[in-house]
Amino acid sequence: MKIGVIAVFFFCLLKALLLPLNVSAGLTINEFSPASSPEWVELYNPDDSQFSLNDISIYFSPDINSPQKLSFCPTDQISGKSFRKIILSSNWLANAGDTLMLKTGDDVTESITYGTGGTVKSPLATQSAFRSPDGTDNWILGGPSLQGDETSFNCVAPTPSSSQLPAALVPEVNITLDGKKFLDEKFAVKIEAKNFPVNTPFYAKLRGGIDEGSMSKARTQNNDSWLSDSESWGSFPIITTDNNGFWAGEIYGMVDGDKEAGGYKFRVRLRNKNTESNYDSQVKAIEIVKPTPVVTSVPTITLESKPRPTIDITPPSTKDGEILGTVSALILPVEAQKVEAKVEAVETTEDFSPVLITVGGTLSFLGIILFLIVKYKGAL
Repeated sequence: MKIGVIAVFFFCLLKALLLPLNVSAGLTINEFSPASSPEWVELYNPDDSQFSLNDISIYFSPDINSPQKLSFCPTDQISGKSFRKIILSSNWLANAGDTLMLKTGDDVTESITYGTGGTVKSPLATQSAFRSPDGTDNWILGGPSLQGDETSFNCVAPTPSSSQLPAALVPEVNITLDGKKFLDEKFAVKIEAKNFPVNTPFYAKLRGGIDEGSMSKARTQNNDSWLSDSESWGSFPIITTDNNGFWAGEIYGMVDGDKEAGGYKFRVRLRNKNTESNYDSQVKAIEIVKPTPVVTSVPTITLESKPRPTIDITPPSTKDGEILGTVSALILPVEAQKVEAKVEAVETTEDFSPVLITVGGTLSFLGIILFLIVKYKGAL
């Protein structure tokens, strides 16, 4: 009986010595050096298959709320039977003792404490604590044997496929221009610009013509100046988009009076002041016509009747006496061009008999003068 018990005991002891130590499943903290400069940690995947590091973090503190942690990139992974090293740029591990933890999501999958009361003693600056063999539960101190590729925690977001990309926002310029306009008439053009670079200045120009191939007939107002299509961009009014890349407002345009009238096509062109990129609005067609002539009424002129003037003519004196003569000429209206005259002889101081000469009728003014000269020639 004793022999049987002893045989079983030695069999179990031999089995324990010959079988390998327990190997942890999945990712493990395999080696670390808290007193070296820099500090470092080695991870090991004891499985044959590849292991994803997505959603895994390593903590350098027993506090799961500690900011002293590093999170692996979602696409990172470690091959089977492979190592990965982590070089710390900060002194997060206490030399005398501390705790290292691995977490997957909110679950702690591994925790190693070193120092007094821990799984392993604190290594010196020239030492590391490591599992021996790799991946087992047996921890010892010894010379460092750091292995594997260095882990980068600068994660690059994966590039989405074209089907996952949102539709690109295309800049749009929309204008409103209604009604019939006259040559030489100032008119407003409403503009709405969206999906443009934010807080960016743009020059605004109105272009127009009978056809789209020749849209240089319009002028754009900037303050007191009317700018032709050929003016330099720096002369045109500036609009600036808001924080959403949007702008709405008006600019003013005109077609000169010496241009032809007809159906015009207009568009607004915006130019990025910084990049000199051009953006055109849709085409808007309206009618440009000649101004209607202004008819001014002719004032009525009323001719006022005037009194007909009288001309008095006194003949010269004679040696025998003074003859007083009066010629009254009555000028008729101009259109009649006739003169009515009356000549009277006044009594002299001599023995002349009173003579009354009356000339009646209708004579021209020149006829009256000749008549008087002949009449009084003898008296002279």
